[in-house]
Amino acid sequence: MKFVAMPRYQMRKNALTKLLKMTNIVRGGVLLEIGYGAGEVFNLYQKLGIRVDGYDFSTMAQEHALKNYHYSNVRLLKEKPETRHQYDCVVACEVLEHIEDDVAVLKEWKTYLSDTGKLIISVPAHKNRWGSNDVYSGHYRRYERKELEAKFEKAGMAIEKIYTYDFPMCLVLDKMRDYSRGKKISSEHLEKSKEEFTQSSGVERDFGPITVALSNPVLWFPIIKFEELFYRRDWGSAYILMASVR
Repeated sequence: MKFVAMPRYQMRKNALTKLLKMTNIVRGGVLLEIGYGAGEVFNLYQKLGIRVDGYDFSTMAQEHALKNYHYSNVRLLKEKPETRHQYDCVVACEVLEHIEDDVAVLKEWKTYLSDTGKLIISVPAHKNRWGSNDVYSGHYRRYERKELEAKFEKAGMAIEKIYTYDFPMCLVLDKMRDYSRGKKISSEHLEKSKEEFTQSSGVERDFGPITVALSNPVLWFPIIKFEELFYRRDWGSAYILMASVR
């Protein structure tokens, strides 16, 4: 199954790259990737020269990554890390919203960090934008900025940098994605648990040739660079942030 880097993934990858370059991780550090999904992000880490341990609870994601990614700098873990305080950076993109007790898992992720380590996460933004895609993806919630700040404080962490990415294209992409997912749920009479939806959300790809062609990174590069102008506005439908231990 060939991975298709959809526009929103490309936007997130651009923002993630900017945050990573603010850390020491690109100069020989070790990173833990939680919830790597289809594993395409390993290409970014290979390019930046980052050593990575990857963990994903989804067996579908594990099988896909084992089949498609064989980088010397990437080690795939079958279980969560046991050794604490060993990583310079922990990255968990589009994971927190899948977990019922999100504060508890933030506290867990904090234990993986070294004293100067950074946690980078991305989550869907704004409760009033809840839609069929959230249901299809197995989300428990969407987030507001103040809510994130409060939950990180409870977990003993402080947010250092936060971007709201994907504006203004989210105004179109959100509607398209919710329509597509709603149609799929209805037509296939899907009645799965959040965990079952989550298992497949990171690796499922079922797009036609037109969608694939329109997702060409060459087409999206100038749009994504334009969207950087709005990173500090709270207008997009997704947050990506970097935090440290208090």
